[in-house]
Amino acid sequence: MKYLKITLASMLLLSVVHAQDDAKLGTRFTGPYDISFQPFADARRIERQVPTEIVRYTQDDKKWSLVFDSADLPREIPLRDTKDARGVMQAGYLTAAVNTLRSGNAQAEILRSEVLELGDFRIGLIVAHAREKNQYVLFQQAICEISPRRYCSLVMISPAPEKNFDQDLAVREAGQAFKAIVDSIKRVDLTAIRQDQEDRLIRTRGLFANWNAARLTKTLLPEQMLRFVREGKDIGYAYIVEQPSDGLPRTAADPPLAPDQVNGVRVGMRIRTTPEPGQTVDVESWMYVSFDRRHEVWSHLTVFNNPSAKNEKDKQQWITEVGSSDKRREREFDAKAGSEDFKDHDAGQDREKPLFREVEKYLLTVRTESRSGLASPVTRQLPVFYLPQALGALLPRLVPIDQPTSYAFASYDGPSTQVMFRYIDVLQEQDVTLDGKKVRAVGVSDRLGLQGEPTTHYLSRDGKYVGSINNATKLEIIPTDRATLARLWPQTNLTQPDLAQPPVSK
Repeated sequence: MKYLKITLASMLLLSVVHAQDDAKLGTRFTGPYDISFQPFADARRIERQVPTEIVRYTQDDKKWSLVFDSADLPREIPLRDTKDARGVMQAGYLTAAVNTLRSGNAQAEILRSEVLELGDFRIGLIVAHAREKNQYVLFQQAICEISPRRYCSLVMISPAPEKNFDQDLAVREAGQAFKAIVDSIKRVDLTAIRQDQEDRLIRTRGLFANWNAARLTKTLLPEQMLRFVREGKDIGYAYIVEQPSDGLPRTAADPPLAPDQVNGVRVGMRIRTTPEPGQTVDVESWMYVSFDRRHEVWSHLTVFNNPSAKNEKDKQQWITEVGSSDKRREREFDAKAGSEDFKDHDAGQDREKPLFREVEKYLLTVRTESRSGLASPVTRQLPVFYLPQALGALLPRLVPIDQPTSYAFASYDGPSTQVMFRYIDVLQEQDVTLDGKKVRAVGVSDRLGLQGEPTTHYLSRDGKYVGSINNATKLEIIPTDRATLARLWPQTNLTQPDLAQPPVSK
């Protein structure tokens, strides 16, 4: 049987260069990614459902799935196994992927694991017979090495019998389909996109240099009230406070701070929306950042209320998120120090290369809890152009609007738990209709990710915020006043939010 299985693996992915033409493929997937490819025919496309996926395709009749994702590594790991300076074999990215598969599925039998050279890049192939969710499957993965620090991956999973699967026609069809998919992979030239990102980041660094204590404090608005309007109907509101501060609130009414105690700014938000009749979503947030952006902390509480739910637990769901980021200088051991350096150190002699060096660490930590339990903490290394959340809330009023230009930041996205590019484009002054009224304003387009749906914030020429529009969701955000909100929402709560605490069960 072992010989038959090896034969099957060779038949499934003998060579991507000679893929069979009878495997039908669907419309090519393209985007701001390093590769494009064609999925299997008659595929149903599902956009990102979990943080690790870019896109997923399914074929319900055949129970096939195809997942495309990418990974950026903190250090270089070549696709192949390599030897270090001491001659010790170091596992490559392909071996690490095989080990991950085995650790998550002890019964997985690896049928094939090898690297193919394909012109300007290499592909690592894995074929396995595994057990997943009480059924056996054929696992096929193609790992594209874009660089030793960046990889793209395609994983196809299809049903397979427990025994004699090498004789199963459905298994052979899935093998041929994946072979054709891999053969359809093409490198995408992202030179223009990356150059645009570099240009944006250069401007962003200049912007950061001007965000001093005076500039940030001048931008603050003590109190704001906003209406959320969709297709002419009010669906919610927001109450926002912005304050000079030394951190998050400690009590419901913090005493006033002396000028020398203020070392940053904080933003508090109380938001209520009604996604469906009878349902409400309430959000209470506080976000603080120091003037030098070396420290931030935030607290979010979201409560979902659905009184008509049949299940008692579904009548109220909640999630808390508490995060912080810190930039610190630390002493780190120099991994390149050799034995001679240690000898000099022991003898108390001067040496040309110190054993320790100072490095700057910029780290983000986020902890979430819901009614289901406490999630594992999220930790992310941050780039220098990271945008703290409090500044993200002020951003449209912080960028210069005197002429069209563009910026890019790194921003933490809670739903995906990823640090993503946030793109800002200052547009030409134009006529725009907000709340049924035509105004003259400068648009500041704001989107998360290269293909994210933009929200355009509008400001008058003197920098006053006049509203926002998201065309994809058909949502308008309109500045308003206390009296209007009290009329529209008689039970409105226009007070400072609390810190994130799970609601008391009734």
